[in-house]
Amino acid sequence: MDGSRLRRIILVDDLRSFVDGRNAEVARSSAAAVTLLHRHRDERLDELRLSPVHSRHHVMSSRALQPPPEVAP
Repeated sequence: MDGSRLRRIILVDDLRSFVDGRNAEVARSSAAAVTLLHRHRDERLDELRLSPVHSRHHVMSSRALQPPPEVAP
């Protein structure tokens, strides 16, 4: 990776941020995540971090643990 470019990281989490203070764009809701991902649709992301639990009222299921699908360019 070229060291002159900042890493493009998106975090989708309703409560948390990175504890190490790394720079990331954060979406706190599903609607905000869709808007943020749409804004970056023509760009390559270095990381996409998804909350294992979308909200405090979410019930964990095996479906919630599936990796995101690969998207064709």
